[in-house]
Formats: sequence, structure tokens, C-alpha cells
Amino acid sequence: MRKTIYALVIVLMCMSSFALADTIKVINQRNEYGGTTNEITLSPTERSYEDGVETSRFHYDSNGKILKKEDFYTDHKQRETGTANIINYYDNNGKMVKKEEFYTDQKQRETGIEISRFYYESNGKIVKIEDYHTDQKQRETGVANTTNYIGSNGKKAKVEEFYTDQKQQKDRIEASRFYYDGTGKIVKREDFYPEKRQRDVNDFRCLKSIGVKTPVRLQFVFTAEDKPDVGYVIYQKGNRPIAVK
Repeated sequence: MRKTIYALVIVLMCMSSFALADTIKVINQRNEYGGTTNEITLSPTERSYEDGVETSRFHYDSNGKILKKEDFYTDHKQRETGTANIINYYDNNGKMVKKEEFYTDQKQRETGIEISRFYYESNGKIVKIEDYHTDQKQRETGVANTTNYIGSNGKKAKVEEFYTDQKQQKDRIEASRFYYDGTGKIVKREDFYPEKRQRDVNDFRCLKSIGVKTPVRLQFVFTAEDKPDVGYVIYQKGNRPIAVK
């Protein structure tokens, strides 16, 4: 009798565990990679749920390799980290090459960033970060999104800023590129002009040295339509244009 009761308890425990186990379903029989997409809804007893993951989606290619994985966080995890969900992208060897991070409304209000994209080398190091700004942040700063390039020392080596249409119309600059030295100091800036301004004066780039005692501004101008590769350079406070080819 005692053995029968013990066996019954084990069966009931197994049934309870099964009831609380992950729910797996195929949500796409043929995804963008030629394979299936499976969705797993985790139960509160699972370790991944304890780590803050409520639902995961696995995107397979036609050979059964995972090329993309989406994790949707629990409300508690979102409040803790400010991240609503992430998407990890993998190469054919299973190494992550890109991660997209989508932020909560609260985090967006605090940082002005809606989405971040992280790009990885084969050794797992981040080499590039793209930040896409909220509408409010764009109105305040005129910057739509930025791209940060990370050097071998783990510090940013270059930053690209892409401006909103309104800022482009006002300043007539489409994007700017900033270069940093090893201490994090800006040493050079490049401004790129919109196509309309290029048509107006045929100048394609303006450089300004930064971090020196007397900054020098260079503007390359090409105005001869019959000789598009001939023009001149204008120095800030220079005496006269210098011909270049």
C-alpha cells in the first residue's frame, strides 16, 4: 500500500511538471531563412523565466541552424533593465554577429534612444553600435541616429551623426563624422553636405582639425562642370584659394 501511494505521488509530480513545462509551437513553417520559426513560452518554474525571459522565438534555416533568436522579457525584467526585447543574429558557425535591443517607453524617455544595434567580431568584441533616437530626442538635438565605431582598445574611435530633415534644411549638413584619439578627445571632424548643396556649389566635404592650438578648416570646392576633377581648397582665414586636382 505504501509503495502504491509513493508511486502515485511520483506520477502526480511528473504531471504537474509537464503542465508547467515550456509550451512550444511552430509559428512559421517557412521563414525568411527557408526554415521554421518556433516559439517557446516559458513557465515561471523554468530557469530562463527566472532570468527574465518570458517568450523566445528561434528562427532556423533550411539546414536546421539557428540564425536568429528573439527574447521577450518579463515585466519585472523590463523594469529592472529598461529593455523590452532583444534579437540576436548568428552566422553559420553559431557565433553572434549582431544584437538588436529594443527599449521600454520609460528607458526611451530617460535616454532618448529607441533601439540600439550592436555588431560583433568573430572573437565576440563589439566593433560598432548604432543608436536610433526617439522623435522627442530628434526634435531636441536634430540628430536622427548615430553610429559609434569601437577601437581595439574598447573605446570609441569614430562617431557618425545623421541629421534630421529639419536640421539639414537649417544647417545644410547631412551628416558629421567625429574622430577620437586614445584619450577620448575629438581630433577631427568631417561634415557631409546634402545633394542640393552639392549641386549649388559642388563642394563635397568640409574638414576641420580639432584639438590643436589653431584649428584649420578646409573646404574642397569643384566648380568647373567641364572639369569635375579640378577645383580648389579654401583655408579658413587663408589668403587665396589653392588649386587642387
